Amino acid sequence: MSDDQQHRLQCMNVWGGNQSTNTSLTTAGLDIWVFSSPYQNAESGGDIYQISSCSSGSISRLLLADVSGHGIIVSDIAKKLRSIMHKHISEICQKKLVSEINREFTLWEDSDAFATAVICTFFAPSRKLSLSNAGHPTPLIYSGKTRKWTFHTPLENEYQRNFPLGILPENAFNTFETSLTKGDMLLLFTDAFPESKNELGLQLNEAGILELINSLPLTKPDNFLNDLVVNIKSKHPDNLLNDDATLILIKANGSQGRLQDFAAAPYRLIKNIFAPKRYA
Repeated sequence: MSDDQQHRLQCMNVWGGNQSTNTSLTTAGLDIWVFSSPYQNAESGGDIYQISSCSSGSISRLLLADVSGHGIIVSDIAKKLRSIMHKHISEICQKKLVSEINREFTLWEDSDAFATAVICTFFAPSRKLSLSNAGHPTPLIYSGKTRKWTFHTPLENEYQRNFPLGILPENAFNTFETSLTKGDMLLLFTDAFPESKNELGLQLNEAGILELINSLPLTKPDNFLNDLVVNIKSKHPDNLLNDDATLILIKANGSQGRLQDFAAAPYRLIKNIFAPKRYA
C-alpha cells in the first residue's frame, strides 16, 4: 500500500480527521497504518480517526468513530473530538476521555447524532493496551506467536460491547486490557466491512471478516490493508461503495520511546499551557 505520507507523530500532537487518507505513521512502541475512503468519494465522510502522542511520547491513543451523518456536521464533530483528545493527551487512563466524548454526543445540537467508536490507549513502557468499545464492530487482534487473528473480545459476550456514544449521558464504558508484544497487531474497522457481501450476496458479518483476514497472506503489514480492500471489493460489486470505509492497523514494534522525548516532556507540558494547540 503506497502512503500519502509517512512520518513519526510528534509529541503533544493529535493527527486525524474525516477525510480520505492512506497514511502510515509511528509512535513509541507502535507502527500504524490508516486507510479511509468517504462515501461516494466525497471530500469528507462520517468516519473519524484520531491518533495522539503524549508529552513524552510514551502514551499513544487511537480513536475510530462511525458517526451518523456526513460532510460539514461530521467535520465539526471531528474538530471537537480532536480538542478533547488533546485535553486528555497525557493521561494513561482513558476513562475520563471516553466519558467526555460520550457527553459531547449527548449535548450535540443535532439530537439524533450518535456514533459507534473504539478508543484505545497504548502505554509503551508496559506495552499495555486499553480498549473501550462503544457499540462498534469487534476489533481483531493478531498474535505474533500463533500467527492467527482472533476477536479482541468474544462475540458471545455482547455485554462487553457498550451502547453507542450519545445514547446514555452517563454510560459507564467497559475497558479491557491486554499486552502487545513485538509483532502483535490490532485491526480496527468500521461497519462497511462486516456489512459487505460474499459472492452469494450474503453479508460477511464480523465472523466472515475474521475468516477472510485469516486467509490473507501477511508478508508485509504495509500491503495488508490494500490486500483486504481489494479482496472485499472483488467479492461483490456493491462492497465498500455505499458507506464510509475506514481501517486502522497497529503493530507493536517493541520500542520504548526516545530519551530526548522523555527529557523534553516537562518543557512541552509548560509550553502547551501558554501556546495554541497544534494538530498534525
